[in-house]
Amino acid sequence: MSMIGIASAYCACQEFIKPKTKKVYVSEQQCVELDGEIIISVTDAQNALADILKTIALIGKKSLDKVTNHVNGEKSGLTKIERTERYEKKIKIKKEIEDCMFQLQQTCQNLSHLMSALD
Repeated sequence: MSMIGIASAYCACQEFIKPKTKKVYVSEQQCVELDGEIIISVTDAQNALADILKTIALIGKKSLDKVTNHVNGEKSGLTKIERTERYEKKIKIKKEIEDCMFQLQQTCQNLSHLMSALD
C-alpha cells in the first residue's frame, strides 16, 4: 500500500515539476542560408511550372489542330468503334486535366499563404 502511495505522490510531483527547456536561438547567418535554400526551392518550382506550361500548350495545340482540321473539312478516317474508343480516352484525359487544374489551384492558395507568412 505504501509503495502505491509513494508512486502516486511521485507522479503528482512530476506533473508540477517540469524540466527547463533550453531555448535555442539561430544566427543571422542561418537565416540568410535558409533564405538561400528557399530561393533554390522557388527556382526548382519555377522550372517545374515551365514544364507544365509547355505540356499544357502542347495538349491544347493538339486539340486545336484537330478542331481546325475538322472545320476545314478533313475527316478522321476512323471507324465508329475507333472513334468511340478515342472519345472515351479523351474523356479520361479531360478529367485528368481538370483534376490537375484543381490541384494547381490548391497549390497556388497554399503558396499564397506561405508568401504572407514570410513577411
